[in-house]
Amino acid sequence: MKLKIDFIIFAVLFIFLLGFKFEVFNENFYDKQFDKNGVYDSFGKEKVIEENNNLINYLQGKGELDTKFFNEKEKLHLKDVKDLIVAANVLFYLCLIFIVFYIIYFIKKKEFRLLKNSLWFSVLTVFFILFLFLIFDFSSLFIKFHELFFSNNLWILDPLKDNLIVMFPETFFYSIFTEMIMDIILICLFLVLVNSKLLNNVNHG
Repeated sequence: MKLKIDFIIFAVLFIFLLGFKFEVFNENFYDKQFDKNGVYDSFGKEKVIEENNNLINYLQGKGELDTKFFNEKEKLHLKDVKDLIVAANVLFYLCLIFIVFYIIYFIKKKEFRLLKNSLWFSVLTVFFILFLFLIFDFSSLFIKFHELFFSNNLWILDPLKDNLIVMFPETFFYSIFTEMIMDIILICLFLVLVNSKLLNNVNHG
């Protein structure tokens, strides 16, 4: 079976990053989590919404984080988070460009079977990675993620001193992780449908 390995790599990254983009700034999700985790009770709903809107705008590059709600350590960590989100966005669009390029290439070369096989294998790879995620304890994954993507210990926060961890406890990240997994599964199922329905009607190369 012929496969295009670089296409598979870009496709897998794209699927995970798309799932991330679906949830990272989902205001309805934030609202439900703030209510569920008692954040509104701790700071007041109006204050939480104001600070969260400021934070989202900052992470999206729409303004500065001019607030006394977060201390200097938290602001330094949030700058690292912002840089990570920027990098993720750049990688997302790079993957999208390469995927479009490869699809055009496959079509022009009439390599429809190669496209189909590569897409199938991309979906299978995503499911395998998700399986690996699910067999590990989330707390361990959460720590490993921070150790891998952050070069300092600013992410280690104290709920008695740092408002950031009160707003976004580990349970928040577990919930967004599970939502992302569901989004990624739906994306994969959509791709399976497209692959089986549309490409079956094309003359295979």
